Amino acid sequence: MGVMIIAGVIIVIVTIFQRITSKTNFPSKAPYSMAEEMPKSFELKDVMIGGGKIGVQFEDDKGKSFIILYNVDDGKEIGRLTFTFSK
Repeated sequence: MGVMIIAGVIIVIVTIFQRITSKTNFPSKAPYSMAEEMPKSFELKDVMIGGGKIGVQFEDDKGKSFIILYNVDDGKEIGRLTFTFSK
């Protein structure tokens, strides 16, 4: 009985160590893909991830900046934020 307890503890420790040190926690295949076509005048400025959302920030050649928000779970667009800055 003691040998089984020791073997069980070793298996648990090895499993925990492998999960902590694994290089990826995500499946290899993406659950969805997205393709957005933007005008050539738009420049990608930043990508932000947090709170279950992905924000992609663009700026056009006139200084107008906007962020498109996507839901991480299904990849659907959930909103747009538009900014203009006076010079």
